[in-house]
Amino acid sequence: MSRFIAVHRLPMNDEQVLAMLKAMPPLPPGIVWRKSYCDFAANTFFCEWEASDSAALEQVFNQGSLPFEAIHPVRLLNVENQAFED
Repeated sequence: MSRFIAVHRLPMNDEQVLAMLKAMPPLPPGIVWRKSYCDFAANTFFCEWEASDSAALEQVFNQGSLPFEAIHPVRLLNVENQAFED
């Protein structure tokens, strides 16, 4: 699976984000939401995903009416090991 960072701009606070997470239906097979970095002051969220391709993620976001600004394919650089992870 490939890794992606999705950028979302939503006017949400921490309680609203947690409520959204709890109410989410199961994700389709092959799509995994790993983690999110939340900048509440700027209403911006950077979410790490694994999926076969960005089109699959875009479909999930559109079906869930979750707006997104961008989906970036990324590779993880492990600084401690000085190597990229697959």
